[in-house]
Amino acid sequence: MEILKDWVSDICVTILFMTAIELVLPENSIKRYAKFVLGLIFIVVVINPIINFVNQDNNLYKDIAVNENYIDKFDDYLKNNFEEYSERAKKTTLESFEENISRNCKIILENKFKKNKFDVEASCVYQDGDFKILEVIVRVDEHGVKKIETIEEVIIDDKQDNKFISKEGAKAKEIRKFLSNELNISENIIKVYLN
Repeated sequence: MEILKDWVSDICVTILFMTAIELVLPENSIKRYAKFVLGLIFIVVVINPIINFVNQDNNLYKDIAVNENYIDKFDDYLKNNFEEYSERAKKTTLESFEENISRNCKIILENKFKKNKFDVEASCVYQDGDFKILEVIVRVDEHGVKKIETIEEVIIDDKQDNKFISKEGAKAKEIRKFLSNELNISENIIKVYLN
């Protein structure tokens, strides 16, 4: 807006200057040449913003080229980091899925088997756009009086995790079958440990 205001004021000043010169000049052949020169000056004043815009256009093309370069660099950055962000999002989603499966299994088991406390740990994988449950580990704390069971001799070696003893009793089978039906998964991937 400031440019337009300056342009109009330049035209007005030029017209006043031209009028003053014409009034001062005597009526002879010099006045004709003076009008020609004043007309050229007036044309330059009128065309000056257009000339500046054309010169600015060259700068505009340079600015566009610079901005295209920045945009190309940003696009490359996004392409290079898309895989990283995608993997991070998949990992976070997978962890949330495992936590939800574990929490929901614990809730449904405690509702079904009210006298027991459960700790559930699910391991999952994301394949072909879908989540797949690899393993569900259920640790059961039985409350109340427990029936004493005969336990087989445990052989300890470096490769075994002997923190929990897997007992394939009726209770463990019932828990495995129940979870298998609820989650619609194979009983083979459900491991039940009784404490």
